[in-house]
Amino acid sequence: MVRLTTEGNEVRITAPSPDRWEDFKKLRLESLHRDPKAFLSSYEEEASFGDEVWQNRIKNVIFAVIRDKPVGMLTYIQRNRKKNDHVVDIFAVYVDSKHRGKGLGDRLLKEAIYRIKRNKGVSKIALSVLADQIPAVNLYMKHGFRVVGVLEKELRFRGKFYDELVMERLLK
Repeated sequence: MVRLTTEGNEVRITAPSPDRWEDFKKLRLESLHRDPKAFLSSYEEEASFGDEVWQNRIKNVIFAVIRDKPVGMLTYIQRNRKKNDHVVDIFAVYVDSKHRGKGLGDRLLKEAIYRIKRNKGVSKIALSVLADQIPAVNLYMKHGFRVVGVLEKELRFRGKFYDELVMERLLK
């Protein structure tokens, strides 16, 4: 667990216990509602998930917590095919708008990279981000990720198309 402070409040960066799946569900649905363009999934799709789905999905989540309330999250999953199980994907990165610009995304990403590197079989971390999400792109680049491709018109939201950047960081 990593600790830092922001505005006099202690922030914990930690993996939530499985019984906090409802907190994860709430934060994930909030992220999809408040920043719908930023994610491939939609609020409507994920709001229909049953409890078992949420209970299973929390296994690879890291929270940024202030006063026991999750205000940010990041999900990472190691691929499970024999030919690409050396790759971990990062996705669903979100920090509540009231807490942005305070280093929480930076700390979430640092903690995820630390945890991923502990697995000696992993040699690459991959993620994708919309090209117009400049703060997120800059955060990833600060942590050694580089753009390796552009998926043109990958996302369509409210009748407009958006390009997605494919980014990766090699660990070995």
